[in-house]
Amino acid sequence: MITAFNLFNALSYIISGVVEASISVVVFTKNSNKRLNQLFSGGFFLFAIGLIFNGLTFAVAHRSLFAANILRDVSTSLGIIGMVLFFLAAYGIYFGAASLNFPALLIFGLIAVSLAVVNGFNDWVQEDGAGGYMTTDSTLGKVFGQVVPLLFVVAAVVLLFLTRRKLESPLARKRISAYALGSSTMLIGSMIFVLDKYIPMNPIILPIIAQFTWVAGPAIMLASFYLKVKPQPTHPIKDGEQKETETEEIVEVKLVEPPPIETNQQTKLERPS
Repeated sequence: MITAFNLFNALSYIISGVVEASISVVVFTKNSNKRLNQLFSGGFFLFAIGLIFNGLTFAVAHRSLFAANILRDVSTSLGIIGMVLFFLAAYGIYFGAASLNFPALLIFGLIAVSLAVVNGFNDWVQEDGAGGYMTTDSTLGKVFGQVVPLLFVVAAVVLLFLTRRKLESPLARKRISAYALGSSTMLIGSMIFVLDKYIPMNPIILPIIAQFTWVAGPAIMLASFYLKVKPQPTHPIKDGEQKETETEEIVEVKLVEPPPIETNQQTKLERPS
């Protein structure tokens, strides 16, 4: 029979995952043709599905420890891939879409798969000594399954803030800031589980805090689509001139240098007939 603690973990992770996945889908539909949204919302979506599988891990552990370990491996693998997607999104924004070519995607894909495989052999489900079950890992699993993926997120946040410094559009700067903040919430929540092996933590309150920060990430991204910037007119508005309104247009961030302005100084000479 499932214990109250395992039931709490199962429900909390599943609910958090469903909420985060739903918000991620909404974020994707807001601007589905932009690479920024595809990668970021995809990263959060995979992480959210990982939370759902983690909840299912606690739900089935009392019936089948073998099935629970399989679900746990799927959960951590999706989380790792999601974090690598965050980095790829920021990498593509900063260095340009051309940088996300097939060799680059293949390399980062192999890195993500390697991290997931090593973590899978060093992260498992076991009895907690109180009639229930718990997840645990070795130091190697902690490094490959949590520390290294978090470094990808740290690098993503740094690249986003560097991108922000290069932008001139106030709306684009605000939106990039929101994406950086949303990615940062991943660091806060995941750091709790990096330190829980070494620092005594409340087994209920701190996981709730972690799940709250994970849900807040895509919610902050979604809120960025409703940011408004009041344009400053470059000349006095005359009577009868239509006043510019605040814009909600979704700005695509590009870091491509503008092409030189061509001047047509050549004149055409017509031959007399």
